[in-house]
Amino acid sequence: MRSVRRKSVPRAHGGADVTRTTRRTFLDQSLRLAAAAGIGASAAWDTVRSVAYAAAPACPGTGTLVVGMEAEPPNLDPGQYLGLHSYRPMFRIYEGLTWFDTDTLKITPRLAESWTISGDGLVYTFKLRRGVKFHDGTAFDAQAVKMSLGRAIDPDNPFHQLGAWSFTNYVAPIKSIDVVDTYTVRLTLKARVAPFLAYLGTLTTAIVSPAAQQKYGKDFVRNPVGTGPFRFSKWESGNRIVIERNADYWGGKGCAEALIFRFVTDDQARVNELLTGNVDVIVNVLPDALPKLARDSRFALLKKQSLHFWWAGLNVNKKPLNDARVRRALNYAVNRPALVQGILKGTATVEQGYGFPGAFYHTGVDRYTYNPTTAKQLLRDAGYPNGFEMDFWVPESGSGMQRPQEMATLIQANLAAVGVRAKIQTFEWGAYLVKLRSGEADMYEDSWFPRTDDPDLTLYPNLHSKSAPAPNFNRYSNAEVDRLLDEGRAELDQAKRVAIYRRVQEILAQDAPWIPVDHDIQIVATKKNVQGLKLIANYDLRTETAYPG
Repeated sequence: MRSVRRKSVPRAHGGADVTRTTRRTFLDQSLRLAAAAGIGASAAWDTVRSVAYAAAPACPGTGTLVVGMEAEPPNLDPGQYLGLHSYRPMFRIYEGLTWFDTDTLKITPRLAESWTISGDGLVYTFKLRRGVKFHDGTAFDAQAVKMSLGRAIDPDNPFHQLGAWSFTNYVAPIKSIDVVDTYTVRLTLKARVAPFLAYLGTLTTAIVSPAAQQKYGKDFVRNPVGTGPFRFSKWESGNRIVIERNADYWGGKGCAEALIFRFVTDDQARVNELLTGNVDVIVNVLPDALPKLARDSRFALLKKQSLHFWWAGLNVNKKPLNDARVRRALNYAVNRPALVQGILKGTATVEQGYGFPGAFYHTGVDRYTYNPTTAKQLLRDAGYPNGFEMDFWVPESGSGMQRPQEMATLIQANLAAVGVRAKIQTFEWGAYLVKLRSGEADMYEDSWFPRTDDPDLTLYPNLHSKSAPAPNFNRYSNAEVDRLLDEGRAELDQAKRVAIYRRVQEILAQDAPWIPVDHDIQIVATKKNVQGLKLIANYDLRTETAYPG
């Protein structure tokens, strides 16, 4: 194990400091790990450093901010979260060992002050922040880290049976969790994972209060207790979640006295709530409403190109979708530009491959340009000259789902034009996420918004066979893709990772397990007096710095 000495230079709320090392060998390794995680050499040293939080500037300390969301979270346990609507309140309540810079998405420390990584990349030793308290007054320490990270993967963990754990791929690489002392924890991996530090900044790996988990048991999902800048106050089912500023927070205090997250599933109703002054902020703004809001001096629009991916999933285990020719036909049948321009009004960019534009591995594959003639020929070749019938599952609304019912209707029409009769079935968002695990859907709508643009955080959870039944809802399985995804997450050489993930994209384009459609442009509308609200590329809405002016 190599040691590091650090020197901290405090900055403001959420900021990080400058770190120096005395060992060149450790820096070399940090550069390799950072490059492998898609951070880039210039930012590599930001992956291993101390951080100091100071009081947030320009926070008046009064007022309540009301956010209109597109759906109600199914629960408030970070280990069981599903969707952006869970993200938004929970990242104010909970924290992980690492965090992501608002502007750059560089990995920074949070509940961990610093860490060291063994030469083989298998052992991570974290020095934890001292003096941190959970909202219930109990102390944050190494034992809490062990309990939280072990819940989903350790059958001997006392809380293992209490949850339906989601996105376990972020904790599955952990072989053992050892408490070295009260403020030191050591994580040993089964195999090297290049973006592991990014995993520790996901909601899945956020740290929860062991005492609260013990107290509430399965009801912890509605009684969340973390260490974050806001603490849980109340949850009125079907209406709102209220969280209040944590006066005892160890870092920069939240700016508003309280944050209220209201559930307004209808797009137009959400706009109306803003127009009538009932909410201060709305997300997933109805594209048709943007011109009106832009002209109204009472409101402001915030925009940011984001790490968002929307697709229609195809169940590769059900006939006739188990035939790749049929799946390719459906890809040719869908008019993606019409979806983006006609329904989304240009608030997204077209995607025909399996990555994010500008990411180091993205190939910009445009294999499936709209071509109904080719689609019909592929269906004839597969033995379906007259098409076929199938179910098409669609949520009524949902985080990251844009305009799901309108998009489904256009896709349905595109498919009908080549003889495929898709029967749309709609579900409430929470029920939809549960039903997708069943594997019964022929085709369904889905979206994704990773914490960084590293391909491992998108391709592995959605397309590795080990990720079924969730979030690999379509049960896609390809041995070569599995092997490549395993290699990609362990490889530290950036050039080799590029080659690996570009090969993955070639295979996926041939297998066509999805109909990739678009990347959303994040748009949030606010009252003009709202101050300090920050959009971040990974779709986390940084409301801890926001307040009504």
